[in-house]
Parts: sequence; C-alpha cells; structure tokens
Amino acid sequence: MNHLIHQSDDIRQSLQNYHGHFLMISLAGQNIQALIKEDGFLAKSSQEPEVVITLKQSALLKVAQKQIPGVADVHIQGNHHLGLALLPLLGALQYHPEDDLIRLFGDDLGAVIANRLFRCAKNFSELKQRVVEQITDYAYEEHAPFVHHKHLEQLTEHIETLRDDVARLQARVNKLNQDKA
Repeated sequence: MNHLIHQSDDIRQSLQNYHGHFLMISLAGQNIQALIKEDGFLAKSSQEPEVVITLKQSALLKVAQKQIPGVADVHIQGNHHLGLALLPLLGALQYHPEDDLIRLFGDDLGAVIANRLFRCAKNFSELKQRVVEQITDYAYEEHAPFVHHKHLEQLTEHIETLRDDVARLQARVNKLNQDKA
C-alpha cells in the first residue's frame, strides 16, 4: 500500500489529514491493519481499528474490468464518517509501472522499456479484439449455427411484409372472383 501511496503525492498529502487513525482494509481475504502516520504513509498496527473497509470480490472484478466499484461492492464497519472519507482516497490509488521501471533502469532505459511494454500491451489488446471479432464473424456466417439478432429482425420484417402482401393479393383474387360471379 505504501508503494501506491508513494506514487500519488496528492493522496499521501490528503491522508496526512487523518494521521493517528487506525484502520483495517479487508481485500480478497487479506487484512491490512494500519495506522495512518503524519507523513500520510501507513504503518503496521495491531491496535483495534476505528474503521474496517471491506472490498467485496465484486469490487475486484469491476476494477479488473476497468469499471468503478459501486456502493454495494464495499462494506464499512465502525466509524462510517472516517470510512467514507478514506474510501475515495484509497480508491484513487493507482499503480504506475513506468515509475518503477525508471527507478530500476534509469530515466532513458526505463522510459524505453515502459514504452515498449505499453505498446506490447496495446498490440495484445488489439489482437485479442480482432480474434473476438473473427470468431463472432465466423459464428454468424451464412452456414453457421448462429444467427445475428439484427439479421433475425430483418428476416422477421421481410416475412411480415410478404405475409401482408399475400393477404392483400388474396383479397384482390377473392374480389375478382366475386365480380366474375
């Protein structure tokens, strides 16, 4: 957690306003019990927490899908006021891998490695999207066992139009037969 806090100076400064408070964060079965220090970082603590913030599994799934967890994904016990104040700060923490790469390899090499990794990730994401599109196209080909919803709607509209045309034609035939008779 402190590594994430270190990467976000504005959040660290905001956490300084809550120094001296004890909290516990429960995430995926792991508990982090800590004291907020004067510098905004967390220190391990065994003291009873004032607030327990539990992130449910649904919150992790939403974060993994780059969605924002909702109220139902978080449970706050204890000091709700403190929990509601800390929750947006903790939720705004983000990991910036390029910072670590620059720290490990220096400015130039770290930036090059980060750039290449991000390009690889982008290329992988685009490749994944193309594969999904190709599988979808294959599934909806003419002889495939699936029919796309849009095509089914068009077919239904054409059938309804044809049915109405046949009904009008039948009415005309009936009328012509009556006029003949």
